Amino acid sequence: MNILDNNLINNNTYVSNNNEIYLKKNNELNSKNNFLKLLIAQIKNQDPIDPIKNTDITSLLTQIENTNDIKKVNDTLLHISENSNNLTLAQTSEIIGHGVLFPSYQIEHDNSKDNIFGVYLSEDTTFADATISDKDGKIIFFKDLSNFKAGVHQFKWDDSYDKDIKILDGMYNINVNARNDKKLIFCQPLVYGMVDGIINVDNNKKMADLGKFGLIELNSIKKIF
Repeated sequence: MNILDNNLINNNTYVSNNNEIYLKKNNELNSKNNFLKLLIAQIKNQDPIDPIKNTDITSLLTQIENTNDIKKVNDTLLHISENSNNLTLAQTSEIIGHGVLFPSYQIEHDNSKDNIFGVYLSEDTTFADATISDKDGKIIFFKDLSNFKAGVHQFKWDDSYDKDIKILDGMYNINVNARNDKKLIFCQPLVYGMVDGIINVDNNKKMADLGKFGLIELNSIKKIF
């Protein structure tokens, strides 16, 4: 093999190595760019009631190869996330003045308005019921929930199941029991309240102010009216 052949081989090897390096760097860059685009799209279209958290972003970043560029991407995404948290607070403020259903074992009855309540069922039921009782434990309302599908169900508490009992205004206890053929089912009684405001507490946790019902986490709201 002559010198010319050796030079040709060396040149081909150099070009091949450079191509591999270029393709590798180009693929890494495309992967990072695609990841960044997807994450920004996720942040922009996130659920305002259950926004993406900074810890979630950090967890996602650890799944990418650890290079010098990751620090830059991480700083950029955290900045975007901080701005997004402020945007989410503005978005969630739109529910102020709206009624919501949320988990509670206390329900208010007011004869001057509709008394709405609900239940959340984690699975389809075979046997289930919702009961409302007074402070002495006497049941004044009963709702059969047997053979209901999983999900949120809304009802109106307009009377006592015992016609001889007059329901006075005030707070009552509400309870839900549910099971299928094999086991007990996770379920929650839901009551109606009005959102008076949105409060940003520690670690950017957003709480809904429901007046006499106090503060609840936004992601615990099951329905917005």
